[in-house]
Amino acid sequence: MLNQKPSSMQPKRIGRWIGSAILLAAVVLAIVYRPDRFAKAVVGWTVHSLCAAVFTQGLDPDTTFRELVQPRIPIPGMGRLIVYRVDRSGSSVNASFAGVVHASAQFTTGYGCRLKYPDDLPSPSARSLQTTSQVDTFAPSTIVAPTDSTIAAAMDRVFAERPQEPIKDVKAIVVVKNDRVIAERYAPSFGIDTPLLSNSVAKSFTNALLGILVRQGRLRVDQPVGAPEWAQPGDPRGRITIEHLLQMRSGLDAEETETGFDPATQMLFSHSDMAGFAAQHGLKVPPGTQWEYTSINTLILDRLLGKIVGGGAAGMREFAGRELFIPLNMRNVTMEFDGRCS
Repeated sequence: MLNQKPSSMQPKRIGRWIGSAILLAAVVLAIVYRPDRFAKAVVGWTVHSLCAAVFTQGLDPDTTFRELVQPRIPIPGMGRLIVYRVDRSGSSVNASFAGVVHASAQFTTGYGCRLKYPDDLPSPSARSLQTTSQVDTFAPSTIVAPTDSTIAAAMDRVFAERPQEPIKDVKAIVVVKNDRVIAERYAPSFGIDTPLLSNSVAKSFTNALLGILVRQGRLRVDQPVGAPEWAQPGDPRGRITIEHLLQMRSGLDAEETETGFDPATQMLFSHSDMAGFAAQHGLKVPPGTQWEYTSINTLILDRLLGKIVGGGAAGMREFAGRELFIPLNMRNVTMEFDGRCS
């Protein structure tokens, strides 16, 4: 007859195994996903958004946090653990997550907001924005109401919030036809003079400025990027061209999912040297063989653009204004730079 332990002991042993498995899984997840990095990115996103809202856009920080920041935090309820403080006299915003992870953003006139890190270079000197004195033939100084009932109805649908659907929080719509504004509408506290964050629209400006350098004969799109991180002989990333980055076909293993864990979000809200962080990633596929949208590509191009133009932040601001923004009558554009540009 076999000796057996009482069956009442088996659930305890199983319970210990389950507990150990859960602990092991938690440790593995913590190592792989690094929740501290996630929290750092979320707090960085918070201070930059609030800094831009208050000091560049002239908006209310609490409304911005409620309508812009909280809805984009991937984990529901995490926003309740974020505490922020706006220092209007010092033109800065500080925030913390659960009192443990901290971030700060500083506003500089003419250069917008920049996240603060210990290894930052000095901030650029404050510069006034260029204002236009010429007649703007693109749009009058007052809001253009739609005269077409179809356009008016479409605007109503876009702005309308519907129960049981995600909140849209649309802030502005501008309709252009034949180089003229024919209709526009804005949310409360927003108007024709409210600056808006361009987000990925800025990629088009990067591409346009690179195109200007091509026109000037200062670079070719088929030339290698020449990132210093890829300079070792035999490094396959050395084959990445400017065109590969422009077309989002670099092959770099740096996805953009906006989850807070992805490399692109980490780059934007956790690193002083954004392009340096971007260029450290290895290849997932050979350059030119696969399309994948990621802001990693654009930041590497921005660093190259700044190197060719020269003069740091002021040089880039002057070049972009002279060659692109002023000819387009865009005379109040704020260009922001990371901590490696002064």
